[in-house]
Amino acid sequence: MALLAGDALQTLAFEWLTESPLAAAQVLEQVRVLSHASGVCGMAAGQSIDLQSVNRHVDLAALKTMHACKTGALFRASVMLGALCAPALAAETRQRLDVFASALGLAFQVVDDILDVSAATSELGKTAGKDASDNKPTMVSLLGLDAARQLARDLATEAQGALDALGSSGLLLQPFIQQVVERRS
Repeated sequence: MALLAGDALQTLAFEWLTESPLAAAQVLEQVRVLSHASGVCGMAAGQSIDLQSVNRHVDLAALKTMHACKTGALFRASVMLGALCAPALAAETRQRLDVFASALGLAFQVVDDILDVSAATSELGKTAGKDASDNKPTMVSLLGLDAARQLARDLATEAQGALDALGSSGLLLQPFIQQVVERRS
């Protein structure tokens, strides 16, 4: 059922994009962005790396790549889909938004790894400690809890720096940084 629900929701996203009142070229670019984020260069690739990494040691670069393909790709797509609604947005602004989304997506996953070892199942809404019991590589298993927490803070700073460069235009996105880094579930 979960797989069917995931498949249905994914295709529904594409359907909704095609019903947008935006210009056809904008809609087509949004479909391209979402396809990339969810396909062989995005979520599907990240999930494949994740499955292949069980019971194996991976280095930090490989773990970051996995998360960039999974959570990171979806964060980036979410931000870029919004940016594509404003076709006159400068390329430099789009690039800063991409830096923001990339840092925030990785921070989300780092915090997820931290919560897996530091929060109770009742708080998480999923089984705490599952990554360790499944012998999955995580930022905590690779770096340790304190270094993983520092990495989350560093990524939040990177995301904030990208927004700061946007001036007042970045203010609306700032609350997302705190929500991601300080979440408890």
